[in-house]
Amino acid sequence: MLRFVFVLLLLLTAVFFAGTAKDLTPADSSLRMDRPRVGLVLSGGGAKGFAHIEVLREMERAGIRPDYIAGTSMGAVVGGLYASGYSVDELEDIVRTGDWGLITSNRVRFNEIAFEEKEYYNRYLVELPIVDWRLQLPTGLIEGQELSQLLHRLTWPVKDVVDFDALPIPFRAVATDASRGVRW
Repeated sequence: MLRFVFVLLLLLTAVFFAGTAKDLTPADSSLRMDRPRVGLVLSGGGAKGFAHIEVLREMERAGIRPDYIAGTSMGAVVGGLYASGYSVDELEDIVRTGDWGLITSNRVRFNEIAFEEKEYYNRYLVELPIVDWRLQLPTGLIEGQELSQLLHRLTWPVKDVVDFDALPIPFRAVATDASRGVRW
């Protein structure tokens, strides 16, 4: 089943890029148009997604720079940051210095919790919000405040970019809202 999902994701990405590749122009204006363009697709996989950093490092060593990047889940995070201008060494530093146990949880640091709330914080195994008197399901596997803060901080240098084609390397993220069956 996992293999089928991976192949389907790869095909959808290929179809998406086939329709938009002619509209995209590589960020490097010195790029010769007679050479083949290189598109890189990065998969998800949580912490295993950090292996993408080494793939990027080996591509750089081989003198290959992707003209386009697409990714899903952790591949979208790594690919998006690389497409935004982060170097492989900067990405590796982010991975090595981050507290990933905390970042990938739905918790915040205990010293950031108000004194009055500490007694009730992290008391329950599962917490589901109630909105308009109806029980809501989480919108993702990780909704953590720490992850959100990290991504806001890392993407601050490109905060004014409203089109992924305007990044140093054109970028696409593949995501699905499973509750509504919508793919972006």
